[in-house]
Amino acid sequence: MQDAGSIHTYTTEDAEIIGRICYMESGTSLWQVPNGEGWQDETAPSPMPVYNLPAIVNSDKGTLIVTESEQDVDALSSIALLATCSRNTDNPLLVQRSVGRKVVMVHSAGSVRDVLADALSHVAESVRIVKLDGSVEDFIKAGADKQNIIDKCKGADIYVPASDSIKVRISGTDYTFNEWLESGGSESDFIDALDAEMAAPIESYYVEDWDNDEAPPVDSGAPFSCLGYTDGYYYFLPHKTLQVFAIGAGSMTSAAQLLSVAPLEWWEQFAPSKNGVDWQAAANRIIRQSEQIGIFDPGMIRGRGAWFDAGRSVLHLGNRLLVDRAIYSLHEIRSRFIYERKPPIESQELSNPLDNAQASKVLHITESMNWIRQADSLLLAGFCVLAPICGALTWRPHVWLTAQRGAGKSYAFDNIIAPLVGKTAVIVQGNSTEAGIRQKLRQDARPVIFDEAESESASARGRMQGVFDLARASSSDSDAEIAKGTTGGHAMAFRCRAMFILGSINVGLAQASDKSRFTVLALDKPARGPAGRKQFEVLEKLINETLSDQFCASLRSRTYCAIPTIRANAAVLAKAGAEHFGSQRIGDQIGALLAGAYSLKSMDKLSLEDARAWIASQDWTAERDDTEDSDEFQLLTHILHAQIRVDSTRGVKMRTVSELAEFLAGVVQDIDITADEANRALQRAGLRIKDGCLIVSDSHPELKLVLRDTAWGAGWSRVLERVSGAVKLKAARFAGVTHRAVSVPLEGVMG
Repeated sequence: MQDAGSIHTYTTEDAEIIGRICYMESGTSLWQVPNGEGWQDETAPSPMPVYNLPAIVNSDKGTLIVTESEQDVDALSSIALLATCSRNTDNPLLVQRSVGRKVVMVHSAGSVRDVLADALSHVAESVRIVKLDGSVEDFIKAGADKQNIIDKCKGADIYVPASDSIKVRISGTDYTFNEWLESGGSESDFIDALDAEMAAPIESYYVEDWDNDEAPPVDSGAPFSCLGYTDGYYYFLPHKTLQVFAIGAGSMTSAAQLLSVAPLEWWEQFAPSKNGVDWQAAANRIIRQSEQIGIFDPGMIRGRGAWFDAGRSVLHLGNRLLVDRAIYSLHEIRSRFIYERKPPIESQELSNPLDNAQASKVLHITESMNWIRQADSLLLAGFCVLAPICGALTWRPHVWLTAQRGAGKSYAFDNIIAPLVGKTAVIVQGNSTEAGIRQKLRQDARPVIFDEAESESASARGRMQGVFDLARASSSDSDAEIAKGTTGGHAMAFRCRAMFILGSINVGLAQASDKSRFTVLALDKPARGPAGRKQFEVLEKLINETLSDQFCASLRSRTYCAIPTIRANAAVLAKAGAEHFGSQRIGDQIGALLAGAYSLKSMDKLSLEDARAWIASQDWTAERDDTEDSDEFQLLTHILHAQIRVDSTRGVKMRTVSELAEFLAGVVQDIDITADEANRALQRAGLRIKDGCLIVSDSHPELKLVLRDTAWGAGWSRVLERVSGAVKLKAARFAGVTHRAVSVPLEGVMG
């Protein structure tokens, strides 16, 4: 329910105010519009505008949550979820903004099979229904966070329209929903068939209605398509090259630019003049059509690799597509995405995928490696399976293979990982940079194999952090983009869809956000003498007998055919993993990798009970709750390890902050310093110990030096506020100077 007394403003997509709705104490509502001096009452428009419209427009095709009230929308927006509301069952403006999106309708009461749900199901990629006992705002106030909302939405069934006018073909016969149920069919089978049928194309960008008083569109026989515009650039898809071409507004009358889009002969017919082509008239016509088409999102361009497109498995081989195992030309697929022509990559042997017995040989190989923890054999096998289809996954897990010198790490990269992943991989070493990897990937969904990823010097750590940032952006299937500036002042944005495997002797992960996205797999040093040689000979024999080019290609074929099942199993295993580890992020990581490993044994879907049992049967001693990997825990630990100079009557002494804290708490003795000397030393560093808490200044210059080369150097107090029990202090004195500060309990860190 909407709270009485609340006011919510409606705007255009450019944030210009249309009006506002005021909910009165009496339970009624009032629509008001601005009149230059204030607000005046008017009849509410019909249909109602779309609430939160600027966010919806800027999100392009992000998943949209439709609630019952503006207040619920504001609550979802506060936790970074895209939402709008509809107070009526008939809202054509909302339907228009839902084309091609995934839509989730959230209800607290009433029927969910209403007119709006039916209307949305005709234009949206999918519609799901979530039923709550109360309002969304109540759900959030009760403790639900962003991930809880996302999980609840993902767990809801796809809405099946009740209308008997909608038919779906099942086993060669067309059925309405009711006819299918009457024939003895299940609702889930109808939903699956509807999903498959909805996967056919959402034709979006090229077709627009033109008013009679506007210029006519580019001829239907044009050798290119207008895609739209954004940020002063106009985008076109020449049918000859099938590569998106952008022209800046200032270059639209350039003959050289327009000739890159279509040949001279066509322009002479399209915009003739006495001298051949009227380039200004030609530019005017295609600019006007681009404006009619609207904003173009470069993120809709897809390069090579495996993708999941509206329920279809799509493998982009550069010069052609495999769509649900059928071969298509690049221009034949009907989709809201653009599959650009690229240099061809290896083909898949779709006619001969491996069977279960053959595929399980990969598990025999990884199990024969010398692991510190045997469960790592499953995770490496899972990575090798998933990496070639990384673009089709909702979560892309990264792994880091580490070992002592001589333990066989590089041998595993060259003889196991690279052959299984295949030639689609970007293989780099040593001094490779984020920019180099990014430019190799561009719009492709390809795995990255990076051996010798050492971080032994400050410059190497900085270079590797760029690689970690790229991997982090690749993990989830969100709408977030990586934006880079260009020398021409034009922002270049793209979405990375890669899976990374790094190898080194030392693991250089420092930030919690990176640790949570990389699973570390550790090889043990082989036994000395005949036993070690025997173990290696067994492994080498297995590899030589199994990993032929044909075997590896057929394995990738099997994986491509299993994309829908792998995605489903990854979701089930992620849920079971989150329950087991107490962390959704670890659940996503381990769940995805285990889904890849499971596909080597079976092509069936896992039940939640079987997923729980399988995870529980493994040794996960190296997987920890993410508390110790959190930024706040690492920051507090870094401060406690900092060395402090203590000027005592016995001379200058060096102590860590933790040692001084234990001394002042009476846990340990220190004959070289007094409590007063310890307190003065801490205060000179911007620290105090009081009542079992560490009080930390938010701006002390000594602390700035301690944290200068860390990720927290610019705002440590905000991070420390996340610690359980932390309290913000408006004022605390440090050696005679008052600072804002935060008080942090030490019990959880120091016991």
